Amino acid sequence: MSLNHDETLDAVLHCLTVVGEALGALTPDAYAKLASLPAHRPKGQRNLIVHEYWRVDPDIVWDTVRTSLPRLRAEIDAALLD
Repeated sequence: MSLNHDETLDAVLHCLTVVGEALGALTPDAYAKLASLPAHRPKGQRNLIVHEYWRVDPDIVWDTVRTSLPRLRAEIDAALLD
């Protein structure tokens, strides 16, 4: 799968917007449990998608989906088990 189709890219960008908004609402204590995630990144990416959409780089978006999100998911799962 790739982001070559406009519909796929639009759907992924929407999901990243939701994820960025949710992570931006975490408390500092909750965020501290997500060691690999710099605090400014999700909200920054969300703001770029929403407010500066013409600057969105599909390659960076795809890297986020393939690399960052699986790592984040594992950290969230581990934090929930704590």
